[in-house]
Amino acid sequence: MKGILINKPLTYYPQVRSIDVMFSRVLVEINGSFMGVVLVFLIIYAIGLDPVPLNITSAIFGYICAILLGIGVGSINVAIVQVFPGWVIGYVLIGILIYLASGVMFMPNDFPEHIYAIMKWNPVLQIVELVRLGYDPNLPITIDYLYIFLWILGTFTVGLLLERTIGRRGN
Repeated sequence: MKGILINKPLTYYPQVRSIDVMFSRVLVEINGSFMGVVLVFLIIYAIGLDPVPLNITSAIFGYICAILLGIGVGSINVAIVQVFPGWVIGYVLIGILIYLASGVMFMPNDFPEHIYAIMKWNPVLQIVELVRLGYDPNLPITIDYLYIFLWILGTFTVGLLLERTIGRRGN
C-alpha cells in the first residue's frame, strides 16, 4: 500500500499504471522474503540443525499460497488506499490481529475443538498449518485446500476488479 502512495508520481506517465507499480512491488517483496528464508535456513544450518522440511512439497506449496494470498489482499488494499489513504493505518491494525490469530506463535490444534473450528476460518492459519505439515506430516491437522484456493481466487478477483475501476479513476 505504501508503495503505491510513494510511487504515485510514476502513474502520471501514461505508460505506467497503478497495477504496474503494484506488481513491481510484489517482485521486490518476493525477492526480499526469499532472501530472508535463505538467511534463516543458513543460520539454522550453521547451528547444526537440518532446516529442510520432511515434505518439501507441502512447505513450498504453503509458501506459494501465502504469496498469492498476499498479492490478492494487497491488490484490494491498493485500490482502497487510492480512495482513502488513511486505510494504511487501519490495515496495520487488522494485519496485527490476523497475524496474532494465524497460529504462528502457538499450535492452534491444541485449543479445544470448538475454538479451533472458529480459528480455521482464518485462511492465514490454514496456510501456516500447511507449512507446518511440511515439517511434521504427523500433526493432527486437516487443511481445507479448496478454502485456501477460494480465498486466493476471491481476493485476486476483487482486487483486480477494484484496480480496474478505482485504479483508473485514481490517476
